[in-house]
Amino acid sequence: MNAGSTVLEKPLWAAIAFMLLVRAVLIARYGVTFEVSDRLWQLLDADVLRTDAVRSLYLLHAQPPLFNALYAASLQLPANVGPVFLQAIYVLSSLAMTVLFHFFLRRFGYGSVAAAIGAAAFSVLPQVLLYENMFQYAHLEATLVLGATFFAATYLSRRRLGAFVGFACCLVVLALLRSLFHLAWVAFTLLAIWYAGRSRSERALPTLLVAVAAIAVVTSLYVKNLREFGVFSSSSWQGINTASVTLPIRAGDAGAFPGVVKDFRARLERGDFSPSAALAFAAANFWAGWVPAAKGCGTGEQAAPALCAIRKSNGEANYNHIAIVRYSGELNKDAVHGVRLYPALYARRVASSFMTFFGTPSWSYAKAGPALKAYGDVWDSLLLFQPNRAFSPERSHDTGLMLLASRFLSASLPLCVLVLVGTIFIVVNGLSEGIAYLRGRRESADWVFPLLVIALFVVLPNFINGGEADRIRYTIEPLLLLALANGAKMLSRRARATPQ
Repeated sequence: MNAGSTVLEKPLWAAIAFMLLVRAVLIARYGVTFEVSDRLWQLLDADVLRTDAVRSLYLLHAQPPLFNALYAASLQLPANVGPVFLQAIYVLSSLAMTVLFHFFLRRFGYGSVAAAIGAAAFSVLPQVLLYENMFQYAHLEATLVLGATFFAATYLSRRRLGAFVGFACCLVVLALLRSLFHLAWVAFTLLAIWYAGRSRSERALPTLLVAVAAIAVVTSLYVKNLREFGVFSSSSWQGINTASVTLPIRAGDAGAFPGVVKDFRARLERGDFSPSAALAFAAANFWAGWVPAAKGCGTGEQAAPALCAIRKSNGEANYNHIAIVRYSGELNKDAVHGVRLYPALYARRVASSFMTFFGTPSWSYAKAGPALKAYGDVWDSLLLFQPNRAFSPERSHDTGLMLLASRFLSASLPLCVLVLVGTIFIVVNGLSEGIAYLRGRRESADWVFPLLVIALFVVLPNFINGGEADRIRYTIEPLLLLALANGAKMLSRRARATPQ
Protein backbone atom coordinates (compact mmCIF):
# COMPACT_ATOMS: atom_id res chain seq x y z
CA MET A 1 0.00 0.00 0.00
CA ASN A 2 1.48 3.32 -1.12
CA ALA A 3 1.50 6.09 1.48
CA GLY A 4 0.74 8.80 -1.05
CA SER A 5 -2.36 7.08 -2.35
CA THR A 6 -3.82 6.49 1.10
CA VAL A 7 -3.46 10.17 2.03
CA LEU A 8 -5.63 11.11 -0.96
CA GLU A 9 -8.49 8.80 0.00
CA LYS A 10 -11.70 10.66 0.79
CA PRO A 11 -12.65 8.49 3.80
CA LEU A 12 -9.40 9.53 5.48
CA TRP A 13 -10.25 13.19 5.02
CA ALA A 14 -13.66 12.50 6.55
CA ALA A 15 -11.87 10.93 9.53
CA ILE A 16 -9.63 13.99 9.86
CA ALA A 17 -12.66 16.28 9.72
CA PHE A 18 -14.32 14.21 12.44
CA MET A 19 -11.18 14.40 14.58
CA LEU A 20 -10.98 18.19 14.29
CA LEU A 21 -14.73 18.57 14.91
CA VAL A 22 -14.45 16.64 18.18
CA ARG A 23 -11.63 18.97 19.29
CA ALA A 24 -13.68 22.03 18.41
CA VAL A 25 -16.66 20.75 20.40
CA LEU A 26 -14.49 19.93 23.42
CA ILE A 27 -13.05 23.44 23.42
CA ALA A 28 -16.21 25.41 22.62
CA ARG A 29 -18.80 23.34 24.51
CA TYR A 30 -16.88 21.74 27.38
CA GLY A 31 -14.06 24.20 27.95
CA VAL A 32 -11.23 21.71 27.48
CA THR A 33 -7.94 23.61 27.46
CA PHE A 34 -4.32 22.77 26.85
CA GLU A 35 -2.53 22.59 30.20
CA VAL A 36 1.00 23.98 30.46
CA SER A 37 2.25 23.54 34.01
CA ASP A 38 5.62 24.93 35.06
CA ARG A 39 5.53 22.62 38.08
CA LEU A 40 6.72 19.61 36.11
CA TRP A 41 9.96 18.31 37.59
CA GLN A 42 11.37 17.84 34.10
CA LEU A 43 11.18 21.56 33.33
CA LEU A 44 13.78 24.16 34.22
CA ASP A 45 12.71 27.41 35.86
CA ALA A 46 10.53 29.39 33.45
CA ASP A 47 12.37 32.62 34.32
CA VAL A 48 15.71 30.97 33.56
CA LEU A 49 14.51 29.60 30.22
CA ARG A 50 13.03 32.98 29.33
CA THR A 51 16.21 34.97 29.99
CA ASP A 52 19.08 32.50 29.60
CA ALA A 53 17.74 29.65 27.48
CA VAL A 54 20.84 28.62 25.50
CA ARG A 55 23.22 28.31 28.45
CA SER A 56 20.57 26.72 30.66
CA LEU A 57 19.73 24.08 28.05
CA TYR A 58 23.43 23.29 27.68
CA LEU A 59 23.76 22.86 31.45
CA LEU A 60 20.69 20.64 31.67
CA HIS A 61 21.67 17.23 33.05
CA ALA A 62 18.38 16.05 34.57
CA GLN A 63 16.73 15.26 31.23
CA PRO A 64 17.49 15.29 27.50
CA PRO A 65 17.06 18.90 26.29
CA LEU A 66 14.30 18.78 23.67
CA PHE A 67 11.28 18.97 26.00
CA ASN A 68 12.76 22.01 27.77
CA ALA A 69 13.74 23.51 24.40
CA LEU A 70 10.09 23.41 23.30
CA TYR A 71 9.07 25.10 26.54
CA ALA A 72 11.81 27.71 26.12
CA ALA A 73 10.63 28.45 22.57
CA SER A 74 7.07 29.00 23.81
CA LEU A 75 8.34 31.38 26.50
CA GLN A 76 9.99 33.59 23.89
CA LEU A 77 6.56 34.22 22.34
CA PRO A 78 3.90 36.59 23.69
CA ALA A 79 2.16 35.20 26.78
CA ASN A 80 -1.06 34.37 24.93
CA VAL A 81 0.74 32.85 21.94
CA GLY A 82 3.12 30.42 23.68
CA PRO A 83 0.45 27.92 24.84
CA VAL A 84 -1.21 28.05 21.41
CA PHE A 85 2.15 27.25 19.81
CA LEU A 86 2.54 24.16 22.01
CA GLN A 87 -1.07 23.11 21.55
CA ALA A 88 -0.70 23.31 17.77
CA ILE A 89 2.26 20.91 17.96
CA TYR A 90 0.24 18.44 20.02
CA VAL A 91 -2.84 18.61 17.77
CA LEU A 92 -0.63 18.11 14.71
CA SER A 93 0.86 15.10 16.48
CA SER A 94 -2.62 13.61 16.86
CA LEU A 95 -3.31 14.37 13.22
CA ALA A 96 -0.11 12.60 12.16
CA MET A 97 -0.97 9.55 14.25
CA THR A 98 -4.48 9.44 12.77
CA VAL A 99 -3.06 9.47 9.23
CA LEU A 100 -0.46 6.82 10.05
CA PHE A 101 -3.06 4.66 11.77
CA HIS A 102 -5.17 4.78 8.61
CA PHE A 103 -2.13 3.93 6.47
CA PHE A 104 -1.28 0.82 8.48
CA LEU A 105 -4.88 -0.41 8.53
CA ARG A 106 -4.93 -0.13 4.76
CA ARG A 107 -1.58 -1.91 4.62
CA PHE A 108 -3.04 -4.76 6.68
CA GLY A 109 -5.84 -5.21 4.14
CA TYR A 110 -8.70 -3.13 5.53
CA GLY A 111 -10.87 -1.21 3.07
CA SER A 112 -10.60 2.57 2.88
CA VAL A 113 -13.85 3.14 4.78
CA ALA A 114 -13.02 0.62 7.51
CA ALA A 115 -9.52 2.06 7.87
CA ALA A 116 -10.92 5.60 8.15
CA ILE A 117 -13.41 4.50 10.82
CA GLY A 118 -10.58 2.85 12.75
CA ALA A 119 -8.40 5.96 12.47
CA ALA A 120 -11.26 8.23 13.56
CA ALA A 121 -11.98 5.97 16.56
CA PHE A 122 -8.30 6.04 17.52
CA SER A 123 -8.26 9.84 17.41
CA VAL A 124 -10.97 10.10 20.09
CA LEU A 125 -9.70 7.51 22.55
CA PRO A 126 -9.56 8.98 26.08
CA GLN A 127 -5.79 8.65 26.38
CA VAL A 128 -5.23 10.44 23.07
CA LEU A 129 -7.48 13.32 24.09
CA LEU A 130 -5.93 13.49 27.56
CA TYR A 131 -2.27 13.55 26.57
CA GLU A 132 -2.96 15.79 23.61
CA ASN A 133 -4.08 18.45 26.07
CA MET A 134 -1.20 18.05 28.53
CA PHE A 135 2.28 19.46 28.07
CA GLN A 136 3.96 16.11 28.68
CA TYR A 137 6.35 14.23 26.45
CA ALA A 138 4.23 11.05 26.22
CA HIS A 139 2.13 12.34 23.30
CA LEU A 140 5.18 13.37 21.32
CA GLU A 141 6.81 10.02 22.05
CA ALA A 142 3.79 8.12 20.75
CA THR A 143 3.83 10.14 17.53
CA LEU A 144 7.56 9.65 16.97
CA VAL A 145 7.39 5.92 17.70
CA LEU A 146 4.53 5.50 15.23
CA GLY A 147 6.40 7.65 12.71
CA ALA A 148 9.55 5.58 13.14
CA THR A 149 7.45 2.43 12.62
CA PHE A 150 6.19 3.86 9.33
CA PHE A 151 9.66 4.80 8.09
CA ALA A 152 11.17 1.46 9.16
CA ALA A 153 8.41 -0.51 7.41
CA THR A 154 8.75 1.65 4.29
CA TYR A 155 12.53 1.28 4.23
CA LEU A 156 12.48 -2.49 4.66
CA SER A 157 9.91 -2.91 1.88
CA ARG A 158 11.24 -0.30 -0.60
CA ARG A 159 14.86 0.17 0.57
CA ARG A 160 14.95 3.90 -0.15
CA LEU A 161 17.42 6.20 1.52
CA GLY A 162 14.81 8.87 2.30
CA ALA A 163 12.81 6.43 4.42
CA PHE A 164 15.87 5.52 6.46
CA VAL A 165 16.68 9.21 6.96
CA GLY A 166 13.17 9.71 8.33
CA PHE A 167 13.60 6.69 10.59
CA ALA A 168 16.94 7.96 11.91
CA CYS A 169 15.51 11.44 12.54
CA CYS A 170 12.65 9.97 14.60
CA LEU A 171 15.08 8.01 16.77
CA VAL A 172 17.37 11.00 17.30
CA VAL A 173 14.46 13.20 18.35
CA LEU A 174 13.23 10.47 20.72
CA ALA A 175 16.68 10.26 22.30
CA LEU A 176 16.79 14.05 22.73
CA LEU A 177 13.29 14.01 24.20
CA ARG A 178 13.43 11.22 26.81
CA SER A 179 16.24 9.30 28.49
CA LEU A 180 14.38 5.99 28.15
CA PHE A 181 15.47 5.95 24.50
CA HIS A 182 19.10 5.56 25.50
CA LEU A 183 22.18 5.54 23.30
CA ALA A 184 22.73 1.77 23.30
CA TRP A 185 19.14 1.08 22.17
CA VAL A 186 19.22 3.80 19.50
CA ALA A 187 22.54 2.54 18.10
CA PHE A 188 21.43 -1.11 18.12
CA THR A 189 18.08 -0.31 16.51
CA LEU A 190 19.59 1.82 13.73
CA LEU A 191 22.23 -0.76 12.92
CA ALA A 192 19.72 -3.64 13.12
CA ILE A 193 17.37 -2.03 10.59
CA TRP A 194 20.34 -1.07 8.39
CA TYR A 195 21.70 -4.62 8.54
CA ALA A 196 18.30 -6.13 7.71
CA GLY A 197 17.94 -4.00 4.58
CA ARG A 198 21.55 -3.74 3.45
CA SER A 199 21.63 -6.95 1.35
CA ARG A 200 18.70 -5.75 -0.75
CA SER A 201 19.54 -2.08 -0.93
CA GLU A 202 21.69 -0.40 -3.55
CA ARG A 203 22.43 2.40 -1.04
CA ALA A 204 23.87 0.34 1.81
CA LEU A 205 26.86 2.65 2.37
CA PRO A 206 24.90 5.94 2.39
CA THR A 207 22.38 4.35 4.74
CA LEU A 208 25.18 3.26 7.06
CA LEU A 209 26.58 6.80 7.05
CA VAL A 210 23.13 8.12 8.05
CA ALA A 211 23.02 5.63 10.92
CA VAL A 212 26.51 6.61 12.08
CA ALA A 213 25.64 10.32 11.89
CA ALA A 214 22.48 9.78 13.95
CA ILE A 215 24.40 7.80 16.56
CA ALA A 216 27.03 10.58 16.67
CA VAL A 217 24.37 13.22 17.36
CA VAL A 218 22.98 11.25 20.30
CA THR A 219 26.48 10.45 21.54
CA SER A 220 27.34 14.16 21.62
CA LEU A 221 24.71 14.68 24.33
CA TYR A 222 26.26 11.92 26.43
CA VAL A 223 29.77 13.27 25.88
CA LYS A 224 28.63 16.75 26.94
CA ASN A 225 27.18 15.41 30.18
CA LEU A 226 30.32 13.35 30.80
CA ARG A 227 32.56 16.37 30.31
CA GLU A 228 30.45 18.77 32.37
CA PHE A 229 29.09 16.48 35.08
CA GLY A 230 31.00 13.20 34.92
CA VAL A 231 27.86 11.27 33.93
CA PHE A 232 27.79 9.34 30.64
CA SER A 233 24.02 9.47 30.34
CA SER A 234 21.32 11.76 29.02
CA SER A 235 19.77 12.02 32.50
CA SER A 236 21.23 12.24 36.00
CA TRP A 237 18.01 10.93 37.55
CA GLN A 238 18.46 7.25 36.80
CA GLY A 239 20.08 6.42 40.13
CA ILE A 240 17.12 7.91 42.00
CA ASN A 241 14.68 5.92 39.89
CA THR A 242 16.52 2.65 40.37
CA ALA A 243 16.96 3.14 44.13
CA SER A 244 13.22 3.69 44.47
CA VAL A 245 12.69 0.15 43.15
CA THR A 246 15.36 -1.65 45.17
CA LEU A 247 15.51 0.27 48.48
CA PRO A 248 12.79 0.87 51.12
CA ILE A 249 12.77 4.66 50.72
CA ARG A 250 9.22 5.22 49.50
CA ALA A 251 6.49 6.64 51.68
CA GLY A 252 4.58 3.78 53.29
CA ASP A 253 7.43 1.28 53.17
CA ALA A 254 7.65 1.21 56.99
CA GLY A 255 4.12 -0.21 57.12
CA ALA A 256 4.35 -2.44 54.05
CA PHE A 257 7.86 -3.83 54.64
CA PRO A 258 8.69 -3.30 58.35
CA GLY A 259 11.39 -5.96 58.48
CA VAL A 260 13.20 -4.59 55.45
CA VAL A 261 12.99 -1.03 56.76
CA LYS A 262 14.39 -2.08 60.14
CA ASP A 263 17.33 -3.85 58.54
CA PHE A 264 17.95 -0.95 56.16
CA ARG A 265 17.98 1.55 59.04
CA ALA A 266 20.53 -0.58 60.92
CA ARG A 267 22.76 -0.81 57.86
CA LEU A 268 22.57 2.96 57.37
CA GLU A 269 23.79 3.45 60.93
CA ARG A 270 26.69 1.06 60.27
CA GLY A 271 27.62 2.91 57.09
CA ASP A 272 26.78 0.08 54.67
CA PHE A 273 25.06 2.58 52.39
CA SER A 274 26.07 6.02 51.15
CA PRO A 275 25.24 9.38 52.79
CA SER A 276 22.79 9.95 49.94
CA ALA A 277 20.86 6.82 50.94
CA ALA A 278 20.59 8.23 54.47
CA LEU A 279 19.28 11.52 53.06
CA ALA A 280 16.73 9.68 50.91
CA PHE A 281 15.56 7.56 53.84
CA ALA A 282 15.15 10.59 56.12
CA ALA A 283 13.29 12.72 53.56
CA ALA A 284 9.49 12.77 53.37
CA ASN A 285 9.97 12.62 49.59
CA PHE A 286 13.08 10.69 48.56
CA TRP A 287 13.24 12.67 45.31
CA ALA A 288 14.04 15.77 47.37
CA GLY A 289 16.53 14.09 49.68
CA TRP A 290 19.36 16.10 48.09
CA VAL A 291 17.90 19.44 49.23
CA PRO A 292 19.46 19.52 52.76
CA ALA A 293 22.93 19.02 51.27
CA ALA A 294 22.49 21.50 48.42
CA LYS A 295 24.11 24.92 48.28
CA GLY A 296 22.48 27.97 46.70
CA CYS A 297 24.02 30.34 44.21
CA GLY A 298 25.20 32.88 46.81
CA THR A 299 25.68 36.62 46.42
CA GLY A 300 27.90 37.81 43.61
CA GLU A 301 28.61 34.37 42.18
CA GLN A 302 28.38 33.80 38.44
CA ALA A 303 27.12 30.22 38.58
CA ALA A 304 24.13 29.54 36.37
CA PRO A 305 20.79 29.44 38.24
CA ALA A 306 19.94 26.32 36.25
CA LEU A 307 22.57 24.51 38.34
CA CYS A 308 22.75 26.31 41.68
CA ALA A 309 19.24 27.58 42.47
CA ILE A 310 17.74 25.19 45.01
CA ARG A 311 14.22 26.29 44.18
CA LYS A 312 12.62 27.61 41.04
CA SER A 313 10.78 30.90 40.92
CA ASN A 314 7.46 29.06 41.42
CA GLY A 315 8.68 27.57 44.72
CA GLU A 316 9.24 24.05 43.41
CA ALA A 317 12.58 22.32 43.92
CA ASN A 318 15.05 22.66 41.05
CA TYR A 319 15.67 19.08 40.00
CA ASN A 320 18.55 20.16 37.80
CA HIS A 321 20.60 21.31 40.80
CA ILE A 322 24.21 20.19 40.66
CA ALA A 323 23.77 18.34 43.99
CA ILE A 324 21.55 15.79 42.23
CA VAL A 325 24.49 14.47 40.20
CA ARG A 326 26.26 13.12 43.28
CA TYR A 327 23.00 12.22 45.06
CA SER A 328 21.74 10.14 42.14
CA GLY A 329 25.15 8.62 41.43
CA GLU A 330 25.53 7.34 44.98
CA LEU A 331 21.96 6.03 45.01
CA ASN A 332 22.69 4.15 41.79
CA LYS A 333 25.46 2.19 43.56
CA ASP A 334 23.23 1.69 46.59
CA ALA A 335 20.50 0.33 44.32
CA VAL A 336 22.75 -2.50 43.13
CA HIS A 337 23.58 -3.32 46.75
CA GLY A 338 19.87 -3.22 47.60
CA VAL A 339 18.98 -5.85 44.99
CA ARG A 340 21.37 -8.31 46.63
CA LEU A 341 20.08 -7.59 50.13
CA TYR A 342 16.35 -7.29 49.48
CA PRO A 343 15.46 -9.42 46.43
CA ALA A 344 11.89 -10.00 47.67
CA LEU A 345 11.26 -6.25 47.93
CA TYR A 346 12.62 -5.75 44.43
CA ALA A 347 10.55 -8.62 43.02
CA ARG A 348 7.35 -7.18 44.51
CA ARG A 349 8.11 -3.74 43.12
CA VAL A 350 8.71 -5.19 39.66
CA ALA A 351 5.55 -7.30 39.86
CA SER A 352 3.51 -4.28 40.94
CA SER A 353 4.91 -2.27 38.05
CA PHE A 354 4.03 -5.00 35.56
CA MET A 355 0.48 -5.18 36.93
CA THR A 356 0.10 -1.45 36.48
CA PHE A 357 1.66 -1.66 33.01
CA PHE A 358 -0.72 -4.37 31.82
CA GLY A 359 -3.90 -3.65 33.76
CA THR A 360 -4.26 0.09 34.43
CA PRO A 361 -5.68 2.40 31.73
CA SER A 362 -3.12 4.98 30.65
CA TRP A 363 -5.62 7.84 31.06
CA SER A 364 -5.84 7.11 34.79
CA TYR A 365 -2.33 8.53 35.36
CA ALA A 366 -3.22 12.24 35.31
CA LYS A 367 -6.12 14.21 36.74
CA ALA A 368 -8.13 15.39 33.77
CA GLY A 369 -10.65 18.21 33.64
CA PRO A 370 -14.36 17.46 34.25
CA ALA A 371 -15.21 16.68 30.63
CA LEU A 372 -12.28 14.37 29.91
CA LYS A 373 -12.62 12.76 33.35
CA ALA A 374 -16.26 11.92 32.67
CA TYR A 375 -15.28 10.49 29.29
CA GLY A 376 -12.53 8.44 30.93
CA ASP A 377 -14.99 7.14 33.52
CA VAL A 378 -17.15 5.75 30.70
CA TRP A 379 -14.17 3.86 29.33
CA ASP A 380 -13.27 2.66 32.84
CA SER A 381 -16.71 1.05 32.99
CA LEU A 382 -16.28 -0.54 29.55
CA LEU A 383 -12.97 -2.06 30.64
CA LEU A 384 -14.28 -3.09 34.08
CA PHE A 385 -11.71 -0.89 35.80
CA GLN A 386 -12.56 0.46 39.25
CA PRO A 387 -10.02 3.17 40.17
CA ASN A 388 -11.58 3.73 43.59
CA ARG A 389 -10.96 0.09 44.40
CA ALA A 390 -7.50 0.09 42.84
CA PHE A 391 -6.24 3.11 44.76
CA SER A 392 -8.38 2.97 47.94
CA PRO A 393 -6.70 3.81 51.29
CA GLU A 394 -7.23 0.34 52.72
CA ARG A 395 -5.23 -1.16 49.85
CA SER A 396 -2.18 0.86 50.88
CA HIS A 397 -1.74 -1.37 53.95
CA ASP A 398 -1.60 -4.63 52.01
CA THR A 399 1.69 -6.51 52.16
CA GLY A 400 3.22 -9.61 50.64
CA LEU A 401 0.91 -11.79 48.59
CA MET A 402 -2.10 -9.69 49.59
CA LEU A 403 -0.46 -6.68 47.96
CA LEU A 404 -0.07 -8.56 44.68
CA ALA A 405 -3.55 -10.07 44.94
CA SER A 406 -5.21 -6.71 45.60
CA ARG A 407 -3.39 -5.12 42.66
CA PHE A 408 -4.45 -7.98 40.38
CA LEU A 409 -8.10 -7.95 41.45
CA SER A 410 -8.33 -4.17 41.07
CA ALA A 411 -6.84 -4.19 37.58
CA SER A 412 -8.82 -4.13 34.35
CA LEU A 413 -8.81 -7.77 33.27
CA PRO A 414 -10.05 -7.01 29.72
CA LEU A 415 -7.21 -4.49 29.36
CA CYS A 416 -4.73 -7.07 30.67
CA VAL A 417 -5.85 -9.47 27.95
CA LEU A 418 -5.70 -6.86 25.19
CA VAL A 419 -2.26 -5.55 26.15
CA LEU A 420 -0.88 -9.07 26.60
CA VAL A 421 -2.30 -10.29 23.28
CA GLY A 422 -0.98 -7.22 21.46
CA THR A 423 2.45 -7.65 23.02
CA ILE A 424 2.63 -11.35 22.14
CA PHE A 425 1.50 -10.63 18.56
CA ILE A 426 4.25 -8.05 18.08
CA VAL A 427 6.94 -10.28 19.58
CA VAL A 428 5.96 -13.38 17.58
CA ASN A 429 5.47 -11.56 14.28
CA GLY A 430 8.54 -9.39 14.77
CA LEU A 431 10.73 -12.45 15.23
CA SER A 432 9.13 -14.50 12.45
CA GLU A 433 9.12 -11.63 9.95
CA GLY A 434 12.69 -10.64 10.80
CA ILE A 435 14.02 -14.18 10.31
CA ALA A 436 12.08 -14.67 7.08
CA TYR A 437 13.20 -11.26 5.78
CA LEU A 438 16.87 -11.99 6.45
CA ARG A 439 16.53 -15.33 4.66
CA GLY A 440 14.97 -13.66 1.63
CA ARG A 441 11.55 -15.23 2.09
CA ARG A 442 9.71 -11.95 2.70
CA GLU A 443 9.70 -8.59 0.94
CA SER A 444 8.61 -6.63 4.01
CA ALA A 445 9.02 -6.76 7.78
CA ASP A 446 6.60 -4.34 9.41
CA TRP A 447 6.91 -5.70 12.96
CA VAL A 448 10.69 -5.76 13.43
CA PHE A 449 10.96 -2.21 14.76
CA PRO A 450 7.82 -2.54 16.95
CA LEU A 451 9.46 -5.64 18.44
CA LEU A 452 12.50 -3.58 19.44
CA VAL A 453 10.29 -0.87 20.96
CA ILE A 454 8.16 -3.36 22.89
CA ALA A 455 11.28 -5.02 24.27
CA LEU A 456 12.53 -1.66 25.51
CA PHE A 457 9.25 -0.65 27.15
CA VAL A 458 8.40 -3.97 28.73
CA VAL A 459 11.86 -4.52 30.22
CA LEU A 460 13.57 -1.25 31.08
CA PRO A 461 10.93 0.91 32.86
CA ASN A 462 9.49 -1.96 34.86
CA PHE A 463 12.82 -3.28 36.10
CA ILE A 464 14.68 -0.05 36.86
CA ASN A 465 11.94 2.55 37.32
CA GLY A 466 8.78 0.91 38.61
CA GLY A 467 6.65 4.05 38.51
CA GLU A 468 4.17 5.68 36.13
CA ALA A 469 3.86 2.39 34.25
CA ASP A 470 0.40 3.31 32.96
CA ARG A 471 1.60 6.60 31.46
CA ILE A 472 4.68 4.90 30.05
CA ARG A 473 2.51 2.40 28.16
CA TYR A 474 0.70 5.16 26.27
CA THR A 475 3.75 5.61 24.05
CA ILE A 476 3.38 2.11 22.59
CA GLU A 477 -0.40 1.86 22.67
CA PRO A 478 -0.79 2.82 18.97
CA LEU A 479 1.43 -0.17 18.15
CA LEU A 480 -0.58 -2.47 20.43
CA LEU A 481 -3.84 -1.35 18.83
CA LEU A 482 -2.42 -1.89 15.35
CA ALA A 483 -1.27 -5.35 16.40
CA LEU A 484 -4.80 -6.21 17.56
CA ALA A 485 -6.24 -4.87 14.31
CA ASN A 486 -3.77 -6.85 12.23
CA GLY A 487 -4.42 -9.98 14.25
CA ALA A 488 -8.18 -9.58 13.79
CA LYS A 489 -7.71 -9.23 10.04
CA MET A 490 -5.53 -12.33 9.87
CA LEU A 491 -8.11 -14.34 11.81
CA SER A 492 -10.94 -13.18 9.53
CA ARG A 493 -8.95 -14.23 6.46
CA ARG A 494 -8.33 -17.67 7.91
CA ALA A 495 -11.98 -18.02 8.82
CA ARG A 496 -13.02 -17.20 5.24
CA ALA A 497 -10.43 -19.57 3.84
CA THR A 498 -11.54 -22.49 6.05
CA PRO A 499 -13.85 -24.85 4.13
CA GLN A 500 -17.35 -24.99 5.50
